[in-house]
Formats: sequence, C-alpha cells, structure tokens
Amino acid sequence: MKVNQILDQTESDLQDPIKVSGYGLADAHGIETLVWDPEEAHAAILGLKQRGLLGLRASLNRHRHATYFELHNVNYNDKVVIDRLLKLGKYMSALLYLKGTSEVHIPKEYIGSWDLIPNPAVDPYHHVGDDDNEDQIDEINELGPIGLEHN
Repeated sequence: MKVNQILDQTESDLQDPIKVSGYGLADAHGIETLVWDPEEAHAAILGLKQRGLLGLRASLNRHRHATYFELHNVNYNDKVVIDRLLKLGKYMSALLYLKGTSEVHIPKEYIGSWDLIPNPAVDPYHHVGDDDNEDQIDEINELGPIGLEHN
C-alpha cells in the first residue's frame, strides 16, 4: 500500500482533534520503537522505565544515529497514519511523516542525528542492496524533498 493511499484512507476515518503523546527510538532506517503514552498511572510508571531503556539503547547505537524522541500534542489522525505506516513496515516513511506533523522534542545530544535520519546511508553497517526499505526510498523520493507533508 502506498503512503498516499494510507493518507487518503485515513481522511475517511477523521475524528475530532484529539491530542496524544508518546516517545520512541528512531535511527537511520526509520522508527524502531514508538510507544503512545498510556493514561493509567500504573502504566505511566512502567513507561518511565521504558523511556530510560530507550535512552540507553539510543546511546549504545550512536553509530546508526539512533535517537530518542518524545512527542507532544500529536493529532489523533496523525497517530493513526503513523501506526498504519509502522504496521505495513514503512518505518522510514513513518519517521518522515512524524517529523512533518508532530511536536517532537529531542535531547540536545541527538539533534545532529535527528536531522540526518532516516537515511540508511549514514549507517556504517548498511550495504547498498541489503536494504529492505528500498521501495520506501523510491516512494519518499517521489513525494519530494520535504517528505510526507500533508494538510
């Protein structure tokens, strides 16, 4: 399914502008982990532990420009699009969409990497032809230099 088809399909599912928050880990190959904040207090405590683990994983994978990020005030409809892209394995497309539509907070030590990703070429272990995201790269290039911008 093409990204534009996902966007069109999502428009038919529009709801009132509900805002959600979350946090995650992205690298040269797109979004690796994305957790939407739970509403229950107990789950929020578990979320703090997971945030710490994601920060640790980001610091251990700096060679792939792994970046911990937090999302605030994300429109529910944008969440739906991002979730659909991730479910389809379009991790790079999901990251570009997220970057274009969400209020993202990046710890200062990761800002340089955030500007470089997604881009498999910045992963020192990436070999041309080994990328299972090549169809996404072509699709992203078709959408233009801004990536996935929508209204």
